[in-house]
Amino acid sequence: MKQSPQIKALQSPQIKTIQSPQIKALQSPQIKTIQSPQIRALQSPQIKTIQSPQIRALQSPQIKALQSPQIKTIQSPQIKALQSPQIKTIQSPQIKALQSPQIKASTVTSDKGSTVTSDKDYTITSDRGSTITTDKGSTVTSDKGSTVTSDNGSTVTSDKGSAVTSDKGSTFTLDKGSIVTSEKGSTVTSD
Repeated sequence: MKQSPQIKALQSPQIKTIQSPQIKALQSPQIKTIQSPQIRALQSPQIKTIQSPQIRALQSPQIKALQSPQIKTIQSPQIKALQSPQIKTIQSPQIKALQSPQIKASTVTSDKGSTVTSDKDYTITSDRGSTITTDKGSTVTSDKGSTVTSDNGSTVTSDKGSAVTSDKGSTFTLDKGSIVTSEKGSTVTSD
């Protein structure tokens, strides 16, 4: 168990909890909860609902509802286009790697093979659920679904129904798979 706010890479199919304010890339098929003010990338093929008050553009054959001015990009088998000022990238069906502006050096491997590298302090717990905590503290919980929360507060729920909520609120729903990118932050929650 280590602690470091500057994680550089993380790989584990059984991530339980991750905390980091500047996540750059994250992929996991069993993400349960993620919180970070600066999410860079997240993929999830089972996003069902997204709520955000600042969406710019969205195109998808299976979108139910969408309104948000802070969403910057969303991509998915069922989504054609989505733009928002504060959303940068979200991708999540299977967490394969995690990168963050503050992650750099040390490396920790979990029982089942998760690996985290960082300069300073971080905490990781593995074996059906790794845990990482960074300086400001985003949180990612894996095991069916994923949730990401940013400073301003967008929320996305995936695994048969993802939802993203931003500062004010608008909502759009996808049947399967979608990508949302945000600079300041968003929240993704899955079953």
